[in-house]
Amino acid sequence: MKKDEVPQDAAILDSQQEIAYAVDENGRYVLTPSAGWDPANLANIQAWQTIAEKVDSTLQKVRSGDLSPLAFHMARNQMDIGLLAGYAGISGWQVRRHLKPHHYQKLSQEMRNRYAELFRLPADQLDSLPDRFELPVGISPGYKNAPSVRIDFHHRQSAHCESGVTANLLSHHGQTLSEAMVFGIGGGLLFGYFPFVRVNHLPLTTFRTFPGAIFKKCAKRLGFRFNSRTYRHPAPAMRALDEVLAKGTPAGLQTGVYWLPYFPPALRFHFNAHNLVVCGRQGDQYLVSDPLFDTFMNCSGKDLEKARFAKGALAPRGRMYWITEFPEEVDLRSAAVAGIREVARNMVSVPVPLLGVRGMKLLAGRMKTWPEKLGRKRAVQYLGHLIRMQEEIGTGGGGFRFIYAAFLQEVADLMSNRRVAELAGEMTDIGDLWRQFALLSARNCKGREGANSSFPALAGLLSGCADREEALFRELLMLVR
Repeated sequence: MKKDEVPQDAAILDSQQEIAYAVDENGRYVLTPSAGWDPANLANIQAWQTIAEKVDSTLQKVRSGDLSPLAFHMARNQMDIGLLAGYAGISGWQVRRHLKPHHYQKLSQEMRNRYAELFRLPADQLDSLPDRFELPVGISPGYKNAPSVRIDFHHRQSAHCESGVTANLLSHHGQTLSEAMVFGIGGGLLFGYFPFVRVNHLPLTTFRTFPGAIFKKCAKRLGFRFNSRTYRHPAPAMRALDEVLAKGTPAGLQTGVYWLPYFPPALRFHFNAHNLVVCGRQGDQYLVSDPLFDTFMNCSGKDLEKARFAKGALAPRGRMYWITEFPEEVDLRSAAVAGIREVARNMVSVPVPLLGVRGMKLLAGRMKTWPEKLGRKRAVQYLGHLIRMQEEIGTGGGGFRFIYAAFLQEVADLMSNRRVAELAGEMTDIGDLWRQFALLSARNCKGREGANSSFPALAGLLSGCADREEALFRELLMLVR
């Protein structure tokens, strides 16, 4: 993707911009702001439409007396019984009991206050119901005016949260590396298809390694030391954060996106592996360097505490990490080679049919049968979810393929290896093929299915991506052995 081809299809990001990887007139990768892309916008809006349908259905059941108002607030906040029970500190059977109007009317004031605080409502508005649920698109995120910075921390916007946080923390400690180099050294690229794991009731597809792995592997390969802590309770976790900040050290945090108030509402889902850096505090306001945004953000202690102790899959448990020691010299070439070797092996040598190119081919085979097995509506939801995982904010476009191409480009310069540079170009072409897959998939989701955007045709395109990636990573594996 060329710099002047980076899409600017504003729809759900409000005034914010995400970062895309694109090549300039010299063929070098540059970080380019994007207002959004129609296929990714469609996938996000489709996900919100599914949520809206569920909320509206729940709202009707509340109005008819089948469910209590608690059911509406639970659905509006994208929670199920288990998640709500975890946040409220009660058992699931108690939540089920409170969903019944008769028992809901008998709630104690203490319990009503607890629910109201959780849903960010005054207690007297817990029974209030809207006429209908509106999609939260186009609402301003606010929190633009950051306080003065206590720690002299250089903020850089990036495409992906964990690699961006890692790069910014390294820069603070004197080792300036690009996000792409960090992503590659950390072995960030992967493909995994896990149909038995559900995200928003849809099968999980991942284009990257497990959250936290990039930072840890960068530490191992670059030789820096760090501390990492999780906590059972919020109070000691927030005290520990204040203590680290008081020493002049910026701290990385794992958080739940849903509770971060500066995120555009349309992008707030219960995703609990979002990384950011806290680098200051003024009163109850913490200064946040979130690499997905172009400037520092302000977040209250109360909201940050909720984000650090979000419930559900990948619960952060207050996780905080910070660099304590950095070596005087770094063997960047060896670190990059180790990262390439790991990714290449994961993509072509792991004997698990869910991972790497085997996982891509498995997904392609199943995709052909989605309409017959799932029905048209559900098949489109599966397809839209796949686009969203591939192209949503944080991937840099093409399911991290452009970020990885930028990494290979830097490695080619580092090693003075022309063939690696050529493979960087091939990875760019593969990323473009993934973008074509997303574009044609979006066309299918809009009801404009054609010969090249039918489910079998899309499956064929995905198989083509798998074949080209297999050839690329097998050659990379030979080059770094």
